[in-house]
Amino acid sequence: MNYRADVGTGFRIMEAGPGRIVTIEPDGYFHLLFFKTGECRSESMRFSRRIYFPGQMLLLPRNYLFKATAVSDMKIVDMSFDKLLNRCDKLQLEMLVPICKSIEYAVQPVTMKKQIIDFLNLITECIESGLGCAHYHVLKHQELMLYIKAYYTKEEIATLFYPVIMTQSDFKEIIYSHPNIYSVNEMADAANMNRTTFLRRFKEEFGETAGVWIKKRLCQNILYECSNTKNTIKDIVYIFNFSSQSSFNRFCRRYFRCTPGELVTRVREGLVIREYESCMEEK
Repeated sequence: MNYRADVGTGFRIMEAGPGRIVTIEPDGYFHLLFFKTGECRSESMRFSRRIYFPGQMLLLPRNYLFKATAVSDMKIVDMSFDKLLNRCDKLQLEMLVPICKSIEYAVQPVTMKKQIIDFLNLITECIESGLGCAHYHVLKHQELMLYIKAYYTKEEIATLFYPVIMTQSDFKEIIYSHPNIYSVNEMADAANMNRTTFLRRFKEEFGETAGVWIKKRLCQNILYECSNTKNTIKDIVYIFNFSSQSSFNRFCRRYFRCTPGELVTRVREGLVIREYESCMEEK
């Protein structure tokens, strides 16, 4: 499942048998890959070919096309993210710029240490068993960064996070620091831009229109609040500032194709709700 639209990060598990090709298309996100089992041979137009082995991890630059052929049965954990979630992590990485300037970056891997391997074993088990709400992914992103800062040298961190360190964006920091804004005009005001400039910059940074992205975030945040058994429909109407329950009912029918009551029931039964994605495509 992908929760990046509202929280900016997410884990997924990728598997491939011998001879199969694994592809990660350019999507505007960084991808931190952890090779759990098997070997793969990468092909790149920008860097020399490499073979990656179990126990290695590497970070793909934003909008990087990754293609690799599995040499043996392979399992990869992919943590995609748009930015580091904690400001202290960002500041600490900025201090590594001098080290990065001495590195000849070529998508080189870093060895996973025991703490990272243990972390990956647990998150793999949890995701494969069905655990995967957006906030779980956020917590695991933050936990991983703690381990990396605790158990790796500055040189290792600079090598791994080179693409992030050298290309951090203040614009996206503004967007993610206002998680409760669901209006394009209000978000443009928060970014201190006029609407036209904001819309153009947003499309450049995120690869889709601000209106669609913000609506997706609203839908996903509604799903999260629906999963909280303490929340009533009236509470959800209040949290997201709908003018009335009738207004919320119309929203649910349009984007979730069901009533608010049906939506709450489906979410709390653990069903996957994806209707809003096709609604965005239809617009």
